[in-house]
Amino acid sequence: MNAPIAAMLRSAPLPADDASRDAVAMAGAVAKLLRSGLKVLETDRKSAVEIFARACAILEVAAAAEEACDSTSLPTVAGGLTARQIHRVKTYVDDNLGGNVSVTELADIVDLGPSHFRRAFKKSLGVSPHAFVVEHRVRRAQQLMLGTDHPLSEIALQVGFADQAHLTTRFHRVVGKTPGAWRRERDS
Repeated sequence: MNAPIAAMLRSAPLPADDASRDAVAMAGAVAKLLRSGLKVLETDRKSAVEIFARACAILEVAAAAEEACDSTSLPTVAGGLTARQIHRVKTYVDDNLGGNVSVTELADIVDLGPSHFRRAFKKSLGVSPHAFVVEHRVRRAQQLMLGTDHPLSEIALQVGFADQAHLTTRFHRVVGKTPGAWRRERDS
């Protein structure tokens, strides 16, 4: 692959902050990738395939993250959290992934005790609060792996894991592959 195309692939980030701004930026990045792929399709088919694969990877990660976080599609369950409470927890988790996110903090956000919060959260979302936070950290790591060339050790710290080994263990449990293997599949 030629250097300008490789640079363009690395510069197509998947943003990870504000949801509406992220969607606009992601759509722009994917559109830019697709336009570039169409331009080189006739002259460099291999590069075009790589560009299209990168656009697909960005969309897949975004869709997985959205599916994991979509509180509006969750029905209110008796004894569970309301859609508003789920949204508040999700927003807090997204804003604080790089730090320590405790059950006590999450429970305080929705004015519940930690034990009641754990039960209500699991009833509403089907996973424990800890598993939810880990999943979000893994999805954010995927976004960073697609959008940057940062080393995995740096990405691990950015998303709140203790080190690269911690990221690798949790990533493998959620995704089924190590972060290095997952990243190589999408970079090739």
